[in-house]
Order: sequence, then C-alpha cells, then structure tokens
Amino acid sequence: MKGFIKGLLTGAILGGAVALLTAPRKGSETREMLKEKIDKLREDIERKKRELEEMEAQMSEKEN
Repeated sequence: MKGFIKGLLTGAILGGAVALLTAPRKGSETREMLKEKIDKLREDIERKKRELEEMEAQMSEKEN
C-alpha cells in the first residue's frame, strides 16, 4: 500500500510539472497562480491542524 501511495504522489508531482511546463501562460502568470494555490493550501493545512488540535483536546477531556 505504501508503494502505491508513493507512486501516486510521484506521478501527481511529475504530471503537475509537465502540465506547468507545457501550459500556454506566461511564466509570471503561472508563478502567481502557483503562489495563490500554495497560499490556499497552507491555509487549509493550518485550519486542519487547528481542527485536529481541538479534537485532541476534546478527546483528552472526555478521558479525564
């Protein structure tokens, strides 16, 4: 299963790189788009991290 996931992630990264290199946009437009997507991804990760921390705190309270 780990090999499958590793292969899937590798394929996604390589596919994304090929798509970016063959995109019909200017480099500056592509970089701006990537920056926006990365910023959104960071926000999503931070939100999920906070949600997990809240869930962990709730579970700790229930155990006590």
